Amino acid sequence: MTPRRRWIDARTDELEAELASAGVSLPRRELQSILASRVSDVAAQMRVTEPTARKYLTPEAIGSIARSIAAHHVAGEEETTPDLLTAPRSCRTPLAAVGTMIAGLTECLKLDVSAHDTVRHAHTSAVLSITGALLREHDRPDAGFLETPPALLIRVGHIFDTAAASVTDGAPLPAGADESLRAPLAARLGVDAELLRHLADTKPGDPPRPTLRAVRT
Repeated sequence: MTPRRRWIDARTDELEAELASAGVSLPRRELQSILASRVSDVAAQMRVTEPTARKYLTPEAIGSIARSIAAHHVAGEEETTPDLLTAPRSCRTPLAAVGTMIAGLTECLKLDVSAHDTVRHAHTSAVLSITGALLREHDRPDAGFLETPPALLIRVGHIFDTAAASVTDGAPLPAGADESLRAPLAARLGVDAELLRHLADTKPGDPPRPTLRAVRT
């Protein structure tokens, strides 16, 4: 194996790990292409050879590349899903489930802070803000449910799934949380994500779904 191949394989491993911690997965070949392009850019800007340019792609630089990719990934997800404030609110979500959604998103924010994941934190904060806005617009307090876009439930479920995977993989828990809470927290986030997907598929008149339950740290 050539020095260049060893270098690209090692840096790709690092970039994959950084992206995985942000809940992003891309084909290895695509990551290698990104790294090769970055090396060429650095070499051209600094007027050095590519072997010299590779020395400037330190772990800190790899982390910066990963954050940029993750930010574009989140932006892409936002562009391909409907505006959650204007999308049709065809799902009648029990208010108890809405409360658990908010509690779960709050726990995910704590996990994002513990992991120093600013990209995921911004995305989760935006979804929590949208949920709050829908509640403020709620004009039927006696109905027992909130009319929500199914896409909101699906997106919150995705956030829960990502957080559950991170917790299972050993991501730092919020400050003061006991390690014994790791497994139940991951399990409950996973269960709640699945129930949210069921709620997103529920139509008016369908039998009620089980109420979501929260695990607090």
